[in-house]
Amino acid sequence: MLSSNYRFPLLVKIPGILIILSASLALVGWQIDQPVLKSLVPGITPMNPMTAITLS
Repeated sequence: MLSSNYRFPLLVKIPGILIILSASLALVGWQIDQPVLKSLVPGITPMNPMTAITLS
């Protein structure tokens, strides 16, 4: 079991990696004009490319 000193950085890194990954996928979606990648959830507004650049 990990001590509390090691769990906190892990709890911060995982969401950060997920945000960077989703922003990168959105940028790829805009580059190849793929609606599925632009908005990772069908039916919602696609992520703005400038937002994706800011988050990645």
